[in-house]
Amino acid sequence: MKNIFLLLALVIPIITLAQTKKKPIVRKTATTTKAIVKSDEEITIEKAQVWFKDNYVETNFKDPYSFRVVGIKAIATTHKESLNKMLAKIKKRMDACPVPEKDRTEESLKECKAEAEKCHIEMEVYKNSTTSTDRKRYSINAEYYKKFLKIAEAIELYLLDEKEYKRILSKKMSMDPDEWDKMAYYEIHLDCYSKNDLGNEVLGRFVFPFTKDGPVVDTKTTLSMLEKVN
Repeated sequence: MKNIFLLLALVIPIITLAQTKKKPIVRKTATTTKAIVKSDEEITIEKAQVWFKDNYVETNFKDPYSFRVVGIKAIATTHKESLNKMLAKIKKRMDACPVPEKDRTEESLKECKAEAEKCHIEMEVYKNSTTSTDRKRYSINAEYYKKFLKIAEAIELYLLDEKEYKRILSKKMSMDPDEWDKMAYYEIHLDCYSKNDLGNEVLGRFVFPFTKDGPVVDTKTTLSMLEKVN
């Protein structure tokens, strides 16, 4: 019996010591990282800035490497606002046509082109002549040729704008009123610095439509709607 007590007295301290040396069990708790969800406006701004640099700055800026954005914002634009802006823009171009209103017709366009062709024929007759009289005739016809072509171009652009104006107005009038206040796109206002021919930094503001998914319709269409406002 004494031997048993003696054995227990030796074993118990050893077991206790071993238990105290065991590493504590650490229970890991699952940690969840909350994903940052960007708004449609933020996504649009990021994409618009990249698109503008790749599709406009690289081909239109004197020094693309000097381009730096100092401010950019996206303004939600409804279908009604979009159509009204397009109509106002086209109307402004139409009002600026240098040709008198009564002459902005298909008939006047044909007449101008016919007169330009007559001048061109006369130019061909006198272009190789060395006499002073023929050289003068050539110069006169060349001058009128340019004038008739310029008038014809102005009339042609006016007629195209007139057709486009009617198309957009028809689209606006036929649109369901419930669709008017739905967003069409974001109007991007981008302010940036770039260097001019003299190497001086100049500030410019550019306005163009853009969506969360990219350009409106396509890059060509968006570029045609892009405006430099200062």
